Amino acid sequence: LDTSLAASWVSEESTVLGAWIHEALGASGADSLFLDARGGWNFAGDWKLGAAWRQGFTRARASGFVGQGSYLASNSWTLDLERTSAFMPGDSLALRFSQPLRVASGGLNFALPVAYSYETLSATQGIRRLSLSPKGRELTTELAWHGPLWGGAASTSLFYRTDPGHYANLPAEKGMAVSWKTE
Repeated sequence: LDTSLAASWVSEESTVLGAWIHEALGASGADSLFLDARGGWNFAGDWKLGAAWRQGFTRARASGFVGQGSYLASNSWTLDLERTSAFMPGDSLALRFSQPLRVASGGLNFALPVAYSYETLSATQGIRRLSLSPKGRELTTELAWHGPLWGGAASTSLFYRTDPGHYANLPAEKGMAVSWKTE
């Protein structure tokens, strides 16, 4: 049995979770705390079951039109079942099911003009929230093999993913990747 826990802090100067916001909106970056938990269990001979979870908490810095209270919660996870020495010594075959990092809740608060008074000739400011939680949820299933082959190292992967990029309207993708390298 192996486990790990980790925490990391990411400070972004001009992006929010890697997304760039135009400087005309006054965006000045974000701060994120990520908590990671991982575990693996060799339950029988060459078989291993693994799982990982990442939870993120992000606060966009208030500046310009980006208002106070712009918070996001994000997460990702993976489940693995792996067999080492599946076909030959030194190789491995794994079945993986995962969700890449996805905003689960929250958004950006924008301080914007919401009304105009012709009596005072001035705008009334208000907060409008832009949700950044997508409608889709990318889920990926992958069957992957890697090991020694023809004096080098080879790997191949078959995958199927729904809602690619967390876009609900995109069709599912399926594909295959193959690589071989030698030194």
